[in-house]
Amino acid sequence: MSFHIIRNDIAKVKADAIVNTANPEATYGCGVDSAIYNAAGIECLLKERKKIGPIARGDAAVTPAFKLKAKYIIHTVGPYWIDGAHGEEDTLTSCYKKSLEMAEELGCKSIAFPLISTGVYGFPKDKGLQIALNVLQSYAMHSAMEICLVIYDTEAYEITSQVFKDIENYIEANYIPAYDERGLRSELRVQNRKRPWYDDRLKASIPYRPSEPLRDEAEILPEREEIEEQAFGFVTLESDYRSESPRLERVTPEDGDLPRSAAGPKSSAVPKANAAFKSKGADKPPKFGKLPDFPGAVEDTKTFQEKFFEYLDKTGLTDPEFYKKLNLSKQMFSKVRSNPQYQPTKNTAVIFCLGLELDLEQATDLMARAGYAFSPSNKLDLFVKSCFVYRMYDFAQIDLYLAKQGYPMLLKYE
Repeated sequence: MSFHIIRNDIAKVKADAIVNTANPEATYGCGVDSAIYNAAGIECLLKERKKIGPIARGDAAVTPAFKLKAKYIIHTVGPYWIDGAHGEEDTLTSCYKKSLEMAEELGCKSIAFPLISTGVYGFPKDKGLQIALNVLQSYAMHSAMEICLVIYDTEAYEITSQVFKDIENYIEANYIPAYDERGLRSELRVQNRKRPWYDDRLKASIPYRPSEPLRDEAEILPEREEIEEQAFGFVTLESDYRSESPRLERVTPEDGDLPRSAAGPKSSAVPKANAAFKSKGADKPPKFGKLPDFPGAVEDTKTFQEKFFEYLDKTGLTDPEFYKKLNLSKQMFSKVRSNPQYQPTKNTAVIFCLGLELDLEQATDLMARAGYAFSPSNKLDLFVKSCFVYRMYDFAQIDLYLAKQGYPMLLKYE
């Protein structure tokens, strides 16, 4: 199986067969038809087209591709849209199926389609797109041919599905933009701070509002304390924002060999440890004792590969069924199977999670085992995260949304 969506001019796509939304008569019109004739060479192509004669709607015929980056042009004639009650959907489905069958007969290894009939023929773009996805995905499941749907103008259609509206609302509600250093420093009046790790953690949390006057420190303090507590687990006890070393409620080497949570603020272990440390005249702090276990901690040290195959076993899919579902080659999947330390790229890890149809918690866990996390300041990450929230695992629909938003397609592996 190999099916994907790309944004391009179909006349520039390299494939064994290029599908043209043809005129039923031996002439050419506008839109995709005109672009293909111009790119292939009008005179040569029109001469071949006249040899075929009229083509019935829903049918297909083939000519050489001449100057195109292809071997063949498959001409198919789509339906005019009237009202949906005159067999338009069946005719459009036939266009895709007969073009695919003709490409198979010609021995083509790849074929590229435009969105048939959604231009001057007036077929509703959302309906035409759904028919294309249904037919092409279904055919790709049992074909070795590479099938490509080419979308030229992503603004020419609208995605009206409720799930996409929900996803856009989810992204809007969860997006936290990252702000630059000027925004952080002007908001908090931090000057010459020598702890970049501290500023970096706050950078994405404090909004930059240059049009507003600087607020009083007493007003900023509650916000700062809340951010620090969420980010680090401690809060500032002395709130001098100009100080380079604010006093923090946390353990330092001088506090002894036990964490404050274990010894307690009044424990005699702390002064005893300090006295022993000073009496020896040591030039380095004592070693800390073992930290207490986190409550409810679960020992699970499986690698990405181990956890991946654990989830795959639960799906009931065989290896071939899974890698065909994801358009993976057998060679690539064998690397995953044979390498216990396999580390995918973030994109590949996301694709595996979607292919396994994991929920958000499972996907977050599997991503973490490859060293990745979803960022609240990255809209693409939020979109992928929302796919797990709304249980959307259809790669064609996902790539369609990405294309509309101007993002690269998801189905790329490394």
